[in-house]
Amino acid sequence: MKLAIPNANGFVKQHFGKSKEFIIFDISDREIKGHKLLSTAPFQHNYEELAKLLVREGVDTLILGSAGLRAIQILQQHGLKVITGASGSVREAAIAYARGAHLRHTPFNSVNPKHVLSR
Repeated sequence: MKLAIPNANGFVKQHFGKSKEFIIFDISDREIKGHKLLSTAPFQHNYEELAKLLVREGVDTLILGSAGLRAIQILQQHGLKVITGASGSVREAAIAYARGAHLRHTPFNSVNPKHVLSR
């Protein structure tokens, strides 16, 4: 499986829409087998194209800090599993997920109310 996490100097980027890069982790047998940095700067707030790019890269799961309702819906429409509410180290989040840590897969557990109310 491939897991993508928005990166900001090694930490989970808290504003998904402003993410300029993601780290994509290859996970197998509950271990990280590899990773790569993917630049997504041209796709800030362009959720449709970002979702397409992540799918082309083979990503099936995203771990995010917060995201607006519209972004989550678009990502899910492209078949991506979205987990929100993450913070701290990108690598530690990936390791925890790989080892089976219980992360909530509730698409609205960390929706940014500003995004919901402004639409």
